[in-house]
Amino acid sequence: MELITREDLNMITSSGGEEVNNDDHNKLKIVYAKLKHICSLLEAKGYTFEIRQDPRRQAGPGKFVFQDYQWAKIYPKEYYEYARDKFAYIVGFSDTVHFHLMGIKEYQHMVPSTNASKSCWTEIAFEGKNYDNIVNEFLDFDNRFRNLFIKTGADLGINDFTKILLQMKNEKIKDLLLYKKQIILQGPPGTGKTRQAKELAIQLLGLPSTEELKDNPQFKIIQFHPSYTYEDFVRGIVSQPNEDGDGILFKAENRVLADMAHVALQNYKASQNTPDTIISKDTFEIFIEKVKDEMAENELHQYPITNSVYLFSADETKFKYKGDNWDAHKNGLNMKFSELKLIIEYGAKERQDIKKMSDVEEKTRQHATYFMKVVEKYYEFEKNYQPETIWAEKVQLKNYVLVIDEINRANLSSVLGELIYALEYRGKAVESMYALEDATNESKNKLILPPNLYIIGTMNTADRSVGHIDYAIRRRFAFVDVLPEPLEDDEHIHFNNEGFKKVSELFKNGNVSGEFDAKDVQLGHSYFIAKKEDIEDGQTKEEIFRIKMNYEVVPILLEYVKDGVLIGSHDGKDIKDYINTLKINN
Repeated sequence: MELITREDLNMITSSGGEEVNNDDHNKLKIVYAKLKHICSLLEAKGYTFEIRQDPRRQAGPGKFVFQDYQWAKIYPKEYYEYARDKFAYIVGFSDTVHFHLMGIKEYQHMVPSTNASKSCWTEIAFEGKNYDNIVNEFLDFDNRFRNLFIKTGADLGINDFTKILLQMKNEKIKDLLLYKKQIILQGPPGTGKTRQAKELAIQLLGLPSTEELKDNPQFKIIQFHPSYTYEDFVRGIVSQPNEDGDGILFKAENRVLADMAHVALQNYKASQNTPDTIISKDTFEIFIEKVKDEMAENELHQYPITNSVYLFSADETKFKYKGDNWDAHKNGLNMKFSELKLIIEYGAKERQDIKKMSDVEEKTRQHATYFMKVVEKYYEFEKNYQPETIWAEKVQLKNYVLVIDEINRANLSSVLGELIYALEYRGKAVESMYALEDATNESKNKLILPPNLYIIGTMNTADRSVGHIDYAIRRRFAFVDVLPEPLEDDEHIHFNNEGFKKVSELFKNGNVSGEFDAKDVQLGHSYFIAKKEDIEDGQTKEEIFRIKMNYEVVPILLEYVKDGVLIGSHDGKDIKDYINTLKINN
């Protein structure tokens, strides 16, 4: 097929507004066929097109009058059903070849359509180019303006496009989270920050709904408050009765973050194994299991240490031992695995070596004889042990998500401590101020945040009762605005659009003090929602709207006046008097 020529375009413009005779009509049909050919090539790329068969009727009202424009509507295939009567890409011929976005029928003169059309008009050079070149330029145009296509659909009130836009927004935030590892969703009250955090979590965990988050070991949600500390969040000290006698023992214990980081790290390490990876089982752990097995097989469930002292029980962290003739400690004493490891790592050969050690407990030094006997049995076992070859199993990498609600209500520098470093350098060990008693000597005072642990914070930007987040912490989080938006197109709820608009106007007409940004304090959309399931329980949507407006929205707005957030007058009334008119009467 002959390429588009300058003569083709000149003929289109010269025919504008004229009655077209049969000869000119046939010539225009040839140009029309070239346009249709471009559309057919786009159809092969996954686009849907609509085009009139008679170029005379394409844009003009007269039966034989041709306007100086020839065009075809082009839709991305996946959006055809949503957009076909509302808006489309246009491939047009006039005095140029061009692409743009245009509303159709009654949508043509709506503001979203006209604005979109103005902002994405693209003219292309056509001389000397074949049709594939023109198609490739359209594909580039689509790549640049696809988001505008979707946004225009949402702005025109097409519910499907509103959903698509929300999905795209969530995908963008998810991509940011995957890159940064920790983000903070920030915005004024009522914008659904916690809900969005949970929706991000289900995407990262591959779950069908937020209900699946309950009791899920890969998900935790906590809420900070002003008295929250490092010991509450990372690692703290717990007290427990001393099983060896009177008094209280104090030991370090992982809290929610360190515990979750440990589980995620174990999964991450295991997922890095390949099927030909050989796992070397810890010889000490095998020895402990052997001793436990021998105790279980013994008729008295005992494992002799000396002629009169023996081990008689074990759990995950310690043995219990005692002697037949002991009057004191009839319930036995603890022989912790962590203490035995320290002695082995020290290389002790006799009881006096243990007594010289400063990093073991006093009870261990006092009973060095019994600890040394068990250590000697370990040395003997290690000498004769033939390691078995264990091939690693393929473990799937899992994501773990921790949501911290109201993250700015705690003193973050104090709560995070050394983790400020760990947040930036994922996979690197940092020193904790507390050492775990039963961990290995190498890891007992270490903390590592693995790359498969994601942290989502939420922050109420209207809360002036808490301090600001300092720059060191801000640098380690990505901040995402979650702002008020009308939800009248959400099919799962009823939305008090009138109330939302009235309240929104308060924050747009100079009523917000210069000390505040309107976007930080404007009330969010959740204050104007009536859930359909609540209505099914007997309440009407009007009653829910009345309760929310009278007992939630108006009191907060009046508090804003008291705190100097809202000032001046509105709609000819003092701001306080105007707010009281927002109440809904019974």
